[in-house]
Formats: sequence, C-alpha cells, structure tokens
Amino acid sequence: IDFDFEVSVACLTERIHQMEENQHSTAEELQATLQELSDLQQITQELNGENERLGEEKVILMDSLCQQSDKLELYGRQIEYLRCLLEEHHISYSLEEDIKSGRYLELEQRYGDLADNARFEREQLLGVQQHLSNTLKMAEQDNADSQEMIGALKERNHQMERIMESERQGRAAMGAALEEYKMAVSSDQAELSRCRAQLDQERQRVAELYSLHSAGDKNDICQLLEGVRQGKEEAEAKAAKLQEELEKAHSELTRLQETFSKVSQSLSRDASYSNSPFHSFLQLLIL
Repeated sequence: IDFDFEVSVACLTERIHQMEENQHSTAEELQATLQELSDLQQITQELNGENERLGEEKVILMDSLCQQSDKLELYGRQIEYLRCLLEEHHISYSLEEDIKSGRYLELEQRYGDLADNARFEREQLLGVQQHLSNTLKMAEQDNADSQEMIGALKERNHQMERIMESERQGRAAMGAALEEYKMAVSSDQAELSRCRAQLDQERQRVAELYSLHSAGDKNDICQLLEGVRQGKEEAEAKAAKLQEELEKAHSELTRLQETFSKVSQSLSRDASYSNSPFHSFLQLLIL
C-alpha cells in the first residue's frame, strides 16, 4: 500500500507539471488570438474608410447624373418651345427647304449631339453606379464577415480565459491535495518507523526472556511475559491503526481520481470542450 500511495503521489506531481505546460501553451494560443483580433479590427477600420469613400463617390456621380438629366430635359423643352413658336407664327417646317435651313439644322444637330452625349454619359454613370453598388455590397459583406469573425474570436478568447481560470483552480486544488497527502505519508512513515523500533525492543525483551528462562527464574519470566504480551498488544493496536489510516488515504486518492474521471466524461459530451487543454488534462488524470 505504501508503494502504491507513493506512486499515486508521483503521478499527481507529474500531472501538475503537465497542467503547467498546458497552461503555457494555452497562454501562447491566447496571445495569437489577440493578435489576430487586432489585425481584423484594423482591416475593419480600413473597410469602413473604403465604404465612406465609395459612398462619397456615389453621391458625386448621382449629382452629375441628375444634372445631365436636367440638361436633357431642358433641351427637350426648348426644342418643344421652338416648335410651338413655329406653329404659332404659321411657319411651316415640314418643307424640304425649311428643314434644310441653316438655323434649324444647327439646332437639330445641336440637340442630337446633346441627346447623344447625355445618353452616353447616362449609360456610363449607370455603369459606374452599378459597379460602385456592387463594390459597396462586397465591402459591406466583408465588413459583416469581419465583425462576425471578431465576435467569434472574442467569444473564443473569453472561453480560453475561463479554461485557464479552471486550470489554475484545478492546479491549486491538486497542489493542496498533494501537499496534504505528502504530510500524511510523512507522518505515517514516522509512525511506522516508531512501531518498528518498538517491535525491535519487544524482540530484544523476548530474547532476554529466553535467557532468564534458561537461568530458571520463573517469577521474572512471568513478569516479562506479561510485559511482552502488553507491549505486543499495544504494538499490534498501533500497527492496525496505522494500517487503517494508510488504507483511508489510499481510498481518498482513488476517490479523487474517480471524481476527475467523472468530470472528464461530463465535459467530453460538450463539443466546445472536447479539444480544450483542460479536457486533455482531465483525460491524463484518469489514466
């Protein structure tokens, strides 16, 4: 039982060292997560700036499109007004020579050019507007994805902090239990050494008893036998008590290992903890 108890204490010590290594790796992973979170926040700021710039360009292009549309509408009204004037003064413009008159042809050419230019610019502006709208939607989607990733990383960061806190508490509890068991083992070993010394004394007294028996002093022999019997009973009682304490300590250690096993099995049902360092630590404890 002493050997098994010492082996169990050594296993607990080794597991505490492994827990410290797991905590170190968890801290490194947490630092990498924080760096990734900082990079994503910087990317998000850049995307927000790009969104603002695209929004300003869109406003400028929409203003230009509205101005061109207003010009086209104005020129249309002017042409209609000129036609009304011609009709009002009973000037025919359907004749070939009138149609080919210099002023009318100039106005018609100018109107056609303006209409073509306005239509061309409108198509260009619509194309640019569509491109900017698509770019803006893509930027907004990237921004939303970045925000979602940032939220997931923050949640992961909180989860890792909770795991590290649980590991610290578990390590403190294991350290306290280990110190308690070390003290119990030291005390039991000291008591066992004392009982062994007492047994050696009793053996020496038995040897003296045989020596007196050879000399023939029966009264001294009876007294020594009574003393030996009482000493033996006391030694046996102390040895039984010590054995019982050792068995209790071993049972408590076994119960602690079973508790760790139950905690590990409970956490293994949760997928979010199945790959955590604390889960690995619990798996290691129940080996």
